[in-house]
Amino acid sequence: MKNTIYIIGLIILIVIIYIFYWRRIEFTFIKKVALDSNEIRHDFDIAIFNNIQELESCIELPPLKEYNKKHLIEICDFNFEKDDYIFSFGRELKEIKYNWYYALFVDEYYSLFKRNNKRIPVKAEYKNGEIKNEIYIYSLKKKNKYRGIL
Repeated sequence: MKNTIYIIGLIILIVIIYIFYWRRIEFTFIKKVALDSNEIRHDFDIAIFNNIQELESCIELPPLKEYNKKHLIEICDFNFEKDDYIFSFGRELKEIKYNWYYALFVDEYYSLFKRNNKRIPVKAEYKNGEIKNEIYIYSLKKKNKYRGIL
């Protein structure tokens, strides 16, 4: 009986650690794109694009509207077969991470997006500094399972 309680307690502990443990996602800096006008909005965070269609659909959003699709694709040389891409609006990324507690209970957009694409929301941490009028572009290994907050 005592061993059963220990085993159940151990299983509960493992489940709690699994749910609350933050998993870091490795990414690589690609390019910094300076904007000509003050188009960076402070309510935008990061966007993760898994294919060219997602990028094209977001081109009209305020941070990207002054760059047409062709220009943005040319300067960054995207390869969506190999990588997913992260756009950070105005701030340089320090790290991105996720955990299941954040995905299931904290992120208010998750239930809406879960039905559509089942991607995991990520949380961004930024390097110190002011918000600049730039877009920072990063790549991460192709997984097609993460989404940003956009």
